Amino acid sequence: GFSCLPDSSLSFLLFPVDRPEFFDAVVLDEGDRVKEIQVKRQDAATNWIWGAFKMPGRILHQLAALWRERDRRDEYIGTLINAYLAAGGEAYGVRAGVSYVDVGTFNGYRTALRLLEEGVASEQRQTAMLVGGAHPHVPVVPGEGA
Repeated sequence: GFSCLPDSSLSFLLFPVDRPEFFDAVVLDEGDRVKEIQVKRQDAATNWIWGAFKMPGRILHQLAALWRERDRRDEYIGTLINAYLAAGGEAYGVRAGVSYVDVGTFNGYRTALRLLEEGVASEQRQTAMLVGGAHPHVPVVPGEGA
């Protein structure tokens, strides 16, 4: 997912969720430009939330300057991005996320571990099908194996 985000602009990796009111819902236009980030709104207009973002350093510096200009009052990234957009900035949303979990909670952490285990098992099946089991050891932990 993260590799789908462009290097040259502010972009958000979006994930579909069942309860967007607990997160920052990202409203896009027809060209996938961010129109608004709805921060923890009960009436969220979309079920797509951001889970990661990417930007070049120049935009990070612009956002930091804007945050300081606004007396550092933005508690959430979403409100700062909305101010950035209102000032003429651009951001894009990429609907490439599959499963979003909050690993800051016990259940979210357990769900993330289960999803990772399922992903590894799926990769092992794909490797076995694609190369006929030529790799006796498929790394389970990043950096493990060679």
